[in-house]
Amino acid sequence: MVTQELDQLKKELEECKEKLRVYEPPPRREGDVIPRKRKRQCRVTRRSCCEQVLEILKEMPGVERRYFHKPKVPPKVKLSCLCDTLPTKDTITPQVFHLLRRYLENQEPGNGFESEIFAYFKGQDAKSLEALRLGLKVYDEIPATKQRCLFREEFLNWPLEKPIDADTLAKAWVDEAVILGRDFLYDQATCEAGKLRPWEREFPGDPDTPQPTKVVAPWPWINSVNGLRTANHRQPLDYYLPQEYQRECTFTLDQDTQEVKAQCQDATWPNCEMSGHQHKGKCLRVPEARAGQVATLVGFNFFSKNCKVELYHSEQPYKYLLEATICGDAKTPVHQPDGAVIADHRVTDRLTFQIPDKTPDGLYEFVPGIYLVRVFVPNDANYNLTDGSKPKHFASNYAYLKILPSQNLKYRIWLDKGHCYNETDGEWFSDEIYLKAIPVVLKAVGETPSWLELPAQETWTWSDADEGETLSNWDWRLVGEPGAPLSFEGFLAIGLIGYEVDSEDALKDQVKSFGDAYLQYLKKIWGLLAGSGAAGAAIGALKAVSLWVAALIAGIVIAAILLVGLIWAAWAPADRVLFDVIVLPEEGLFFLTDPKTPLAATSTRELGSDQDVTLSVIPESKLNYLYVEERRYSSASEGSEYGLWFVYKRDV
Repeated sequence: MVTQELDQLKKELEECKEKLRVYEPPPRREGDVIPRKRKRQCRVTRRSCCEQVLEILKEMPGVERRYFHKPKVPPKVKLSCLCDTLPTKDTITPQVFHLLRRYLENQEPGNGFESEIFAYFKGQDAKSLEALRLGLKVYDEIPATKQRCLFREEFLNWPLEKPIDADTLAKAWVDEAVILGRDFLYDQATCEAGKLRPWEREFPGDPDTPQPTKVVAPWPWINSVNGLRTANHRQPLDYYLPQEYQRECTFTLDQDTQEVKAQCQDATWPNCEMSGHQHKGKCLRVPEARAGQVATLVGFNFFSKNCKVELYHSEQPYKYLLEATICGDAKTPVHQPDGAVIADHRVTDRLTFQIPDKTPDGLYEFVPGIYLVRVFVPNDANYNLTDGSKPKHFASNYAYLKILPSQNLKYRIWLDKGHCYNETDGEWFSDEIYLKAIPVVLKAVGETPSWLELPAQETWTWSDADEGETLSNWDWRLVGEPGAPLSFEGFLAIGLIGYEVDSEDALKDQVKSFGDAYLQYLKKIWGLLAGSGAAGAAIGALKAVSLWVAALIAGIVIAAILLVGLIWAAWAPADRVLFDVIVLPEEGLFFLTDPKTPLAATSTRELGSDQDVTLSVIPESKLNYLYVEERRYSSASEGSEYGLWFVYKRDV
């Protein structure tokens, strides 16, 4: 009886899979306005019949669960999802494949850039070149309707004799990187000034006046500086996160191991770095940054793109008035349903500015120390106060920023453990997780990011990843080697992509070979664009470069991941189960490995343009200058969940 039931369920599963193969998304009705970024699980809702059959199969006595998995998502479904969810149409893929096509069709190089790329192709082994050729074939087979949806039409169907220009490609890559990075970091593909939100602010009045003065106006307000909330945060907080409190530490030298050990506890008033920067008697951390770096303020009423930031040294007569860049909150409405103005922490207007590396006269190094920070917003909106006056600008509250002297530190980052909470859903047999890392460094504002040379372990394969299995004693070195840590200034970004391929599938080697070859190809292209100055010129042409430093560095990585993933989506044999971009400014990595800084709270967010992968960051331990966190990835469409343990170590 069990055999008959099993055969019947297998038959139903095959019928379900056939239905999935012939699925075609309904046509868009004329007049529909569908945003390019749809926050929906577009793959999940179409597989319910298969889900039910599989659940029954898995629970039957004598059936091994590992042999029964959900069917692959067809390419047309994957491509439809990408069409609906990408924040921008891609301009890089058509150009890099056109460049490859010109080489394969024996065209003469049209310029110096093409000459170097063609020489690169000639130096590739037969396997890598064949992998690129297969990728081009997959790209050409994408239906024309999907191509027009995924790619900017002006970059499609170029005549074979048209060469690729380095400046055009560099500008396309930089522009796309900024959009992708901004979308990933801020969930906002475009940026405008914030909205005008008048609210009643209290000011200390004359000593002889019993009540403070109250004025309604669009007063700007700083709620956080470099990710740490201010003591006068609006709305008032009942508590702050552990990492937002100041710590006091005692350091001792272990005579046996010669390691420096730290014993730390929360600092309490009056031992605060700044006396007013405390909450219910517990000292709050003063945000820190370094001269020459970019600082970020989050608040509200940054309603003009002509905002200025004032830095005023708390102890010495140094004052700076700096240019700022605004990315206003376009989602939060101005009013609540009851008509009250929303002017508090629910609004996330962002303002960035670059900290000088010289004194105002340009003769000396920037003076470190704790600075008072406030924002001046010009009254571009011509707002009138109740007394009829029209201020030239509106000033925010004061916040604090500790600016540190320059410091050259070295780091290593590696993975030492993995765990499969729920195995990925492949075809019918065991699964193999294919992981690839992409690290990029941006040294300073306006300079060209460089693609780091990785150690030999650029990729990692987790064969037959079964539910409940732990991959221990792992040593996947992402950045730096023992005895050779990385020293960098500015931003470090690490892209991570993970795909499931069936270990018995004959296509798996082609899939992996294409991923390896294509990323090396993109890496070569970016290196040439950077070396020729084309990428630097494109970055320099950006308006408000300081705001987009983090977005640019993240976007360069995301673009590479997206381009590989796009072809894989059209190919069909690999399903994405993991995606991540870790953006670490120099000071961020410093605090991660700083024994005085407590562990952060667990955080969760959705990743990918389709929001399919959920990332949970679970800080685990901090010992001296070594920090460990688990990054757990759950894929809604694949029903999988994997945990990877990252280790960050500062060499001291």
